[in-house]
Amino acid sequence: MFRRRSPIRWHRRARDVFWPSAGWRRAGAYVGHRLGRLNATPHAIAAGLASGVAASITPLLGLHFLTAIGLAALLRGNLIAALLGTFFGNPWVWPFVWIASYRLGFWLHPDPAGPALVSPAEFVILFADMTRAAITLDLDLFLKDVWPIWLPLLIGSLPISVAAWLVCYALVRRPVAAYQHRRREKRSKSLRARIAREGWDDPDDPSI
Repeated sequence: MFRRRSPIRWHRRARDVFWPSAGWRRAGAYVGHRLGRLNATPHAIAAGLASGVAASITPLLGLHFLTAIGLAALLRGNLIAALLGTFFGNPWVWPFVWIASYRLGFWLHPDPAGPALVSPAEFVILFADMTRAAITLDLDLFLKDVWPIWLPLLIGSLPISVAAWLVCYALVRRPVAAYQHRRREKRSKSLRARIAREGWDDPDDPSI
């Protein structure tokens, strides 16, 4: 009954991952409205969204949803907001974040026996090996070629994730609170207009 008349083809779904058909501004506005309409406190929404953003920065591909939900539950965040926050991690963001995470992790945890600092171009090979190891469950490939680079990548992503959580929480909490306040005021004003129009008793009138 509610299905599309013409199903979305796979190539359009793949394109929307890199560039939403409605545009980034409209997609962002939609997410903002969805966040403001959640039945949760501003803290829960901000903490949930920040948890999703923080989880999406880590190289835990395939575990971002579970990581976001666990972190949001620990910090009393909204789980739906956490899932929305994981969409911060996308093919446009990961190359920059992961290169910064790897360099930071290499500096925080230098391994004399490990490989030298790899170039950004070698991350393409790392991603391909990681994907192949995950699909084929090739543990030897992961330990030999992926782990020496993936470990400093994970270590460096942790402080960046913490910083991203704090920034996202600070940027989201107050606008969500203001949006919810305006929405309550609008609904209250609409209710009062309806009461005046239909002659009902106003429950907020102190004279009643």
